[in-house]
Amino acid sequence: DMGAQAVVQAVPRALLFPEPPRRRTPQLERPRMGCALGRWPCPMPTPMKVTWDGKQLSRGGTPVEPGKWAITPEQIQDLEARFSSAVNRDMMVGKNRETNAPGFVDACIEPNYTDGRGVALAYNDANPLPVTVMVSHCWSEPVTAFFRDVLIVTGDTPKVGMFICFLALYQGTELELNAQVNQGGKTMNEGSFWQVLETVKQQHGRMIVISNKNELTSGRGLYSRLWCTWEVWCATEQDVPINIHPLTGTEAHLFGSGGKRGFTARNGKCGREHDEISITAAVRDWDQIDKAIIRASQSTAASPTCVSAHGLGLGDSATSRLLLGIQEEPLQPDYLDLEGNKLPEAKAVADFMKVNTNVDRLSLGDCEINDVGAQALADALRVNTTLVDLFLSGNQITDVGAQALADALRANPALETLDLVDNHITDVGAQALADALRVNTAVKQLSIHLNQITDVGAQALRAVCHRKDGFILDGP
Repeated sequence: DMGAQAVVQAVPRALLFPEPPRRRTPQLERPRMGCALGRWPCPMPTPMKVTWDGKQLSRGGTPVEPGKWAITPEQIQDLEARFSSAVNRDMMVGKNRETNAPGFVDACIEPNYTDGRGVALAYNDANPLPVTVMVSHCWSEPVTAFFRDVLIVTGDTPKVGMFICFLALYQGTELELNAQVNQGGKTMNEGSFWQVLETVKQQHGRMIVISNKNELTSGRGLYSRLWCTWEVWCATEQDVPINIHPLTGTEAHLFGSGGKRGFTARNGKCGREHDEISITAAVRDWDQIDKAIIRASQSTAASPTCVSAHGLGLGDSATSRLLLGIQEEPLQPDYLDLEGNKLPEAKAVADFMKVNTNVDRLSLGDCEINDVGAQALADALRVNTTLVDLFLSGNQITDVGAQALADALRANPALETLDLVDNHITDVGAQALADALRVNTAVKQLSIHLNQITDVGAQALRAVCHRKDGFILDGP
């Protein structure tokens, strides 16, 4: 035994107690943080297809940050066309019901996008797009209606970069999703949504809020969802403009059956408990969040009888989608506010008003409407018997357009208010309107100041007004 001890002492310790071999950590594997009970070797977690600080990798291996996980309206149309059969199947959410966003992810995205890139980066791998528009929404919507709503507010800018969470994030494991959301940060203010809005601000972009009919019919409203309230808070903190979608912009869509009164984001919930804990921990002042959400929703209509796309910059194509959406929902607004959009020929609106029997108030101020547009609206007035108030201020209507509208007034029995303030009408147009008003018995108010009308045209209009009891002439 003494001899055995001598042998042991003679053998180098490294041979008796070899250290475990060192393993090189692959780029996408998380470095070991220690082994339970000191055992070795430790089981390694499944390698991730995104980096551990949440970046997606281009095909060339370059990390791409969330601010460049953008998809364009053009690409959304391509995506929908590619998976149109799956989108319209009823297998994912029950018979005779439309596929919702989670169903679309399960059936179309997860099986086809498996290499660590979200749909957005897969489309733009060679040249990742910066995000200009962040879309705030929830997953309960039917996906075809959601795509339609996105295209309504962005379709006239087919190459603008949009962040839509289920198309931007790589839909991998829970660990991969959490990494992308958190971006290696310890607080929500370091996460992907905050970073995306920083990019939106740099691009002078905006946030678009889209609710849906499920949030309306449930009585909960979009802001019962804590993620949606957090996104609005982040946008207001970074001074990013917020637009409410015109088809889903009522108080009930956003705040539920209780409306704005009594609303508080404290009551919001998340689908995942982890998200709820993280957002709640990041909130410094619930009252500030409530005020920010109410302020961001100031343009929200009080009821579904108003559809407002005020100032969204829609062109004729997007407006056509909007008006089709009104018919598909179906909505029955009596007030349609399209002020501040780009509708020089007003074709979509005119075609809509030829068949619509609900709208009695139409606002088209500052829409760049020219004489072609005025003629189209005049054609609609010849057959429409519902419209009562028509606002056309701040456009580019000349005497030609004024003559077309005057001719339509001779046949229209319903219109009571016509606003032509701040156009390019001269005495010729004023005389045409005066002649028409001698025949028309329905119009009760004409607003026409800030045009190029002299005393000659003004006298012609005043002469007609004096013959009509209660008639209001606002200028010239």
